[in-house]
Amino acid sequence: ISEPLSDKAFDDLEKDLKKLNAEAKGKIIISKDGKGIYYSPTGIIYKGNIQINSNPYKLLRYMSEKVGSICSTAELASQLNSPREGADGEDTKRRVTDTITAIKDNFQLEKNDNIFIVSNGYGIKYPVEFEV
Repeated sequence: ISEPLSDKAFDDLEKDLKKLNAEAKGKIIISKDGKGIYYSPTGIIYKGNIQINSNPYKLLRYMSEKVGSICSTAELASQLNSPREGADGEDTKRRVTDTITAIKDNFQLEKNDNIFIVSNGYGIKYPVEFEV
């Protein structure tokens, strides 16, 4: 079991990814403490934080097992935490869409560096590595 990445180790990982260049492109890494890094095919490095066991984390974790495949919104919604008590409805499509949007916003992805496939459901384009 690896320890959570320190800020220095996270910065070192970013430098290593830059050195790897083409080999690292399209790679998403989520550390044990929720720090995320995405080295896009366009060469831009994005950083984000994904709280462990949050809906974004659970969705990325599930989708990482099905890279390139489209999952229905109902299938993806089944992976999410139960809605908070008193939340406005349980619209599964909305919950999944909001979670996808939260991931994009967290990493501040530019439109041309989208990691998701959208086609009557959602999929993820690139492998996601989770440190254990």
